[in-house]
Amino acid sequence: MSLKQVKLKIRAVKKTEQVTKAMEAVSAAKMRKAQEWALSARPYAYSAFKILKRIISQKEPIRHKLIEDRNGTEAKKALFIVLTSDRGLAGSLNSSILRLLANHLKENNYEKGNVSFITIGRKASEFVSRRNYLNLFSQKSFDDKTSLSEVIHIREIAEKTFRNGDFHKVYIVYTNFISTFEQRAIFHQLFPLKITEIESVLDGVRPTKGKYSNLFNKESSEKQTIYNYEPGVKSVLDSLLPFLAETIIFYAAIEFKASEHSARMVAMKSAGDKAKEVIKDLTRDYNKERQSIITREMSEIVGGIEALQVKNN
Repeated sequence: MSLKQVKLKIRAVKKTEQVTKAMEAVSAAKMRKAQEWALSARPYAYSAFKILKRIISQKEPIRHKLIEDRNGTEAKKALFIVLTSDRGLAGSLNSSILRLLANHLKENNYEKGNVSFITIGRKASEFVSRRNYLNLFSQKSFDDKTSLSEVIHIREIAEKTFRNGDFHKVYIVYTNFISTFEQRAIFHQLFPLKITEIESVLDGVRPTKGKYSNLFNKESSEKQTIYNYEPGVKSVLDSLLPFLAETIIFYAAIEFKASEHSARMVAMKSAGDKAKEVIKDLTRDYNKERQSIITREMSEIVGGIEALQVKNN
């Protein structure tokens, strides 16, 4: 590689480094806001899930279409709500979600006609399209400050198709925000709502440390409390269960946005650090080649002078 080519390459990598630094700064700012939004919403999600947990934990059996398993000889049909980003450059964020989903489909031997999707984000839509699955609804990734009203339509599609018996299970797949450097792809069953799923979601909602950890109070005598429902349990569940399903989707959306910005910031920082290493290596090669040329030219000059001296003598 000539000196000119090395110089051009150094210049190109420096421009790349500037871009990654700018993207890292933008992602860092968005990440802080998204993290605060996700963490501040956790007490709300925790309280909402506890309501359903109390109702389902009552001694008397409760029957409702949205919490009853549908076991039978029929082929299992499932609907998957998948949350991904519209853009890449976020490390393994999207690939971890889609890999988890692909493994689940493979392990459970779903027939193609028995699987449908609701996709949030371009990456999920492309995954479904490439495999020729049915996509009931698709939209771009949620905004950084998602509101509860933005997930109503998704819940309505999932609830309606589940109530009609089109699907036996409805799942939601997204990434849970653990920390700036850790985001975990997770799988939760949305319908029918199960007590074990609620427990699992609660574990993800409750931070173990930080300024938001003291917002969660441990359950004390609530397990022994007996509740009366007016006008009746069914009426309460008819209103409560769809609302809680929206809360799960809403919670998944804000957790995912916090994960996305964190993953992108870390990815851009890694890319910037790598660019610095490449620039350092290229600069060393450039200096070596330049030194080599100077040494060669000096040798030629000295050799020419010696030749002239010999000739004159």
